[in-house]
Amino acid sequence: MKIYCSGIGGIGLSAYAAFMHELGHEVLGSDRTKTDITQSLEDSGISVFYDQSGSNMPIDCDLLVYTEAVPPEAPERAKAVEHGITQISYFMALGQLTKEYYLIAICGTHGKSSTTAMTAQALIESGIDANVIVGTKVPYLNGKNWRKGTSNIFIVEACEYRRSFSYLSPNCILLTNAHGDHYDYYKDQQDYTNAFADFIQSLPDDGTLITHSNEESCSVLMQYAKHAINADELALPNTGVIGEHMQKNAQLVVGLSRVVPGVSEESIRLALQNYTGTWRRLETIGQFKNCTVIDDYGHHPNEIRANLAAIASAYTDKQVVIVFQPHMHSRTKELYTEFVAAFTDANLLILTDTYEPRKEDIDYKIDIEAFAEDIRRESAIDVVTEKHFDQLVARIQSLHTDGTIQPNAVIVFMGAGTITNAARALVQNSASN
Repeated sequence: MKIYCSGIGGIGLSAYAAFMHELGHEVLGSDRTKTDITQSLEDSGISVFYDQSGSNMPIDCDLLVYTEAVPPEAPERAKAVEHGITQISYFMALGQLTKEYYLIAICGTHGKSSTTAMTAQALIESGIDANVIVGTKVPYLNGKNWRKGTSNIFIVEACEYRRSFSYLSPNCILLTNAHGDHYDYYKDQQDYTNAFADFIQSLPDDGTLITHSNEESCSVLMQYAKHAINADELALPNTGVIGEHMQKNAQLVVGLSRVVPGVSEESIRLALQNYTGTWRRLETIGQFKNCTVIDDYGHHPNEIRANLAAIASAYTDKQVVIVFQPHMHSRTKELYTEFVAAFTDANLLILTDTYEPRKEDIDYKIDIEAFAEDIRRESAIDVVTEKHFDQLVARIQSLHTDGTIQPNAVIVFMGAGTITNAARALVQNSASN
């Protein structure tokens, strides 16, 4: 089959593309910019075009798979309609790919990428040759976001945005939490909870939900499962990463010892001790002067609080500096009260303007200066604003020079947008000077 992937550099679609290529299909695709992910695809023999005008999409392809960021009117999707080419979203395609496997789906507002990576490592080290698709790059998977195994077990990260996970047919669900999010799609917390309830109810009669009864957002969802395992009844495992929230994620993985035949609790716990994290999840990426630089994907107030608690505990004698890029005006507005109080474990916040990965149907924008003032008051920390993202690295360097950022500080870049580019530029600039 010839498959064309529109938005092939996306963290999910890139894994699907690589997996289908490994299965022997002819895969090619397009994206806006070249990245290390698209380069990896090219290195594997997949043709990637950095032009989405539609001119590179062959009319003899059998299937167009697109990311959610590619709208129906996009040239490639319009061309597919014109030539009668079947087109489906990434999650529809993932649902088709995995429907014949025993599917372990990891879902939740936060923690799902880390938990998926933990699950992969735990089962593989327990002797299960698992198939994996995860929404981040994983060192254990040789820096990839996918793995082709030989067993009938498939482990996937299941995203709730636009109810994408509804296209999956899980046999086992690991649920980390269900705190309200994606308010450009969901109207309120109940609407969000209902999506997870429907997903859990899609489990077959012999299916299993593994979650936390002590987590309020999860406890209300346990009633929808035909069979549920309460991970809070299991001792917290040790992992190679910081943070109790990571141990809570690992608890869910331990629960799989009661579900997957031939996998013992002991083998899972041993594997989890070797888990050292993933790309952009409290990832230490280098040094700036004598400061430790950490890059993290966190963009929800609960993620911010959990990550800062872990950092404050691990670096008790260091100044903690957060460089935060809000992600979506709608999310920031709906969770505003939680956001402004989320930074209490930091000493200094450097706030840049909101990242908009897609057009929002709203008539407002978050005022960065007002947002900063509210954070100063509610989180009781110093806040510096830098509206111009292209000047962010220079601003951090000047704050270090004038002593606002202390020697030996921990600088944590946080957000789901382009903030990672600034983090890596800061480290690279420091290395070259």
